[in-house]
Amino acid sequence: MELLGASPPARYVCHAKFDQITRPLPPIKRKRPTRTTRATLPSEGSKVRTRFAPSPTGSLHLGSARTALFNYLLAKRCGGQFILRIEDTDQRRSSEDFEKQIYKELAWLGLKWDEGPGPQGTLRNSTGPYKQSQRLHFYTEHVQRLLDIGKSYRCFCSPEALQAKAQLRDSAGLIGRYDRTCAHIQKDESSRRAAAGEPHTIRLLSAETAPLVKDLIFGDIKHQSSSSQQADGFDDPILMKRDGWPTYHLANVVDDHLMDVTHVIRGVEWIPSTPMHLELYDAFGWVPPKFAHVPLLTDADGAKLSKRDSAATLEQLRDLGIFPETVVNFAALLGWSHQERSDFMTLSDLERLFDLKLTKGNTVVSMGKMRFLQNAHAVQMTKGTDEAFRYLVDDVAKIVQARFGDVIDPILGSRPLKDYVSRLLKADVKNFTTSARFVEESRYLFIPIDKIIKRGFRATTISVDEIYPSLQDDEEYFKSAETTTLEPQVKETLERLKNRLDKLNLEDWSETPLKEVIDGLLTEMLDEWKGLNSADDRAAWKVRKELAAPFWHMLRDVISFGRPGVGLAVAMELLGRDECRKRFEVAMRGSFV
Repeated sequence: MELLGASPPARYVCHAKFDQITRPLPPIKRKRPTRTTRATLPSEGSKVRTRFAPSPTGSLHLGSARTALFNYLLAKRCGGQFILRIEDTDQRRSSEDFEKQIYKELAWLGLKWDEGPGPQGTLRNSTGPYKQSQRLHFYTEHVQRLLDIGKSYRCFCSPEALQAKAQLRDSAGLIGRYDRTCAHIQKDESSRRAAAGEPHTIRLLSAETAPLVKDLIFGDIKHQSSSSQQADGFDDPILMKRDGWPTYHLANVVDDHLMDVTHVIRGVEWIPSTPMHLELYDAFGWVPPKFAHVPLLTDADGAKLSKRDSAATLEQLRDLGIFPETVVNFAALLGWSHQERSDFMTLSDLERLFDLKLTKGNTVVSMGKMRFLQNAHAVQMTKGTDEAFRYLVDDVAKIVQARFGDVIDPILGSRPLKDYVSRLLKADVKNFTTSARFVEESRYLFIPIDKIIKRGFRATTISVDEIYPSLQDDEEYFKSAETTTLEPQVKETLERLKNRLDKLNLEDWSETPLKEVIDGLLTEMLDEWKGLNSADDRAAWKVRKELAAPFWHMLRDVISFGRPGVGLAVAMELLGRDECRKRFEVAMRGSFV
């Protein structure tokens, strides 16, 4: 799934395809059960401890961010604790750099963990450490306990022997399960061989029947029997590998129990493993946490969202200029139903409103919704705290400086760049998608006309998809038309407007006086053309509107080269009197095609 297309450097990029995204698909209507209900929140007063347990093997993807968010929100809604645990038992793929990135990305989203490692690490009680590589003694101790009570056994089969058996079973059309060769070895012999250093794994002795999975989203889930009732072999999963490291399944269950986790929200892909986890809880004699499995995230074609997609990871979204507030808001809506009138929500709103009313069906990721929410959060920043708006101004100003810092000074004059950007944002935030794109779409406000025009002038209305990404392209754009003579009516109109604007005092060069001058000339001209000076006549008003359209198109051609954007009076205020004069002069020498 491609969100915004390919890009030049870093985050200062305009992604044209962002504007082509369609509105999100309407939700699929599902029949609700008539007489059954499910709890959407833990009972009042119950203890709630959730956890997010990522593996440090890459940037967090959108699905992981949603899982982290749901666990965080449930804990906060119920006054509980949110735990971060790093599951780094896959030593070959785990990286300390990726671990640090996880900390940064969660902090970027605003998800503060109550217990866990990293810069926020608040080791407040005895449930740590919070990295599995530092908890190996727990796993060794607990797997030995299972050996002692006969719930697990050592398997001395070599990888080669296991592969040969699997191939044999595969050729016979059977599932490649283990045949329990080593389950029949006596304890004394098993202990002696292990003490002698013979390589081995430790397997769980599976129960005769698979336990029933009680899920907070899907209800009761029945699985096929896990062991002796299956004609094609036993499913005795490995708990401890030959190198002495635990598998995910053992470490996950032991850690959740020792950390007092009460609720586990995770992806639906873990449902097939849940019976095994329940068997482990039963083998240890522990009460399992409550499970809630959330559906997959898919693209528009129904394929599972992967890290190869252009906006699937937090790193990609951040580089595209998407706000963390937008990502949190967007991720919360991926499978969660709410009763609010608007989808726009802050993190504090979500902490107050979240429950487990989650859909069972896979969720289509609609980037059109993300675009809508991005703009909504930008609008909120212009209305919210000074700090939030200052963040937005700084972000846009940084890109303007990087892209146009060498040419913008004649337009700015004595005005600070951030003041200039602040005025533009407040006037045109309705068109904001990302900071980089906002700058690109408004770049006619940052480049003096004499830096663009070398010969001739062409003004045309273009779509935002056709906006060029560099000053060099702008030069070519304006060079592409030969200079011709303007139609007398157009030239006369430009001269009349320019003369009126020249009479405006420099201190009056602002939005309201400029609008008065422009509107005054337009009214005068319409009266001259058609005698339409009755504001009370609805028919006349309609004709006035139709006749005024070419006038406004002409003025936008002059000021913004035909490009959409901020209102023309504000654009002229920002550009300043000298720059506007130059643009009128260039237009009067040039051609409109």
